Amino acid sequence: MSLSLHQVREIYFSLLSLGLGFTETGSNIAKKFGLVHIDPSIIIKREIEEKTRIGSIISGCLDNGEIRISSFILSLILVPDDLICGLVYNEVTKSEARFLGWLLTGFPWNSLQLSKFSTWKIAPNVVTKL
Repeated sequence: MSLSLHQVREIYFSLLSLGLGFTETGSNIAKKFGLVHIDPSIIIKREIEEKTRIGSIISGCLDNGEIRISSFILSLILVPDDLICGLVYNEVTKSEARFLGWLLTGFPWNSLQLSKFSTWKIAPNVVTKL
């Protein structure tokens, strides 16, 4: 069974300002509204902790092979945009995210990521900046 855009629940795209604690804030908002929270810092941390193939590539990009949520800005500089974009794309296209809807925080971070996002043909219903 293929999915059409009409079957997808509302999608939220959030641009939260630095220093606001966008990962925690995004998690709280997503939980309150029953959405899947997608944040590159969470995805990157999970990949490293689960010692996946991608996690080992990310570890190689970071100075000490560790990432903490507070050092996410550093990881955005050190981890290639294509890798971050691929991870985010995988999350937004999962069945759960497509049916429940999603809240995306911490992405896109730069014009290259935004450009890549626009090619995915996934249009958010709501865009906000807090």
